[in-house]
Amino acid sequence: MIWCSHAPQAWRQSEAAVWGTMPDGLYDKSLLLLTRMDRILSDRDRARVVKRVQSETQGLFREVLPVSLIQALESKGDPNAWETSGADHLVKSLMELTDEVASGSIGRRVSRMVKPDTARQQSRSLDDAIGERVVERPARIVMPTRVRPRPLVSRPPNRH
Repeated sequence: MIWCSHAPQAWRQSEAAVWGTMPDGLYDKSLLLLTRMDRILSDRDRARVVKRVQSETQGLFREVLPVSLIQALESKGDPNAWETSGADHLVKSLMELTDEVASGSIGRRVSRMVKPDTARQQSRSLDDAIGERVVERPARIVMPTRVRPRPLVSRPPNRH
């Protein structure tokens, strides 16, 4: 999966809440694009945004990629402009990920742990069948701080 987050407002709590509902198996197969990097004017501020997002999303994405798609489109064959836009690194990361998925090297660890007689073990638990203990984690819910649930109030029927 490719998750896009606008760099000037990168990785908000609402994004974290939605991403938290995704299966953990997507994490090592997903890229986080920080788009609109051209909107952040100083190199120092760009570096700070990338560092913050990498820290807040550690373990949730394969890679965090800052990119300016406008600059990439405007590069028109200029390799330096293409590389500066971040598009070069994006393409390389996509190709690498695609190759790993196609070759089956992602997820090999789990597939090697599946026992050959799994079909006959239907009565056994999932963690026994895959050869590792499955630990259930509580659902992660992140509520944006500015959103407060309202108490439910019943209203009398509207009579005209």
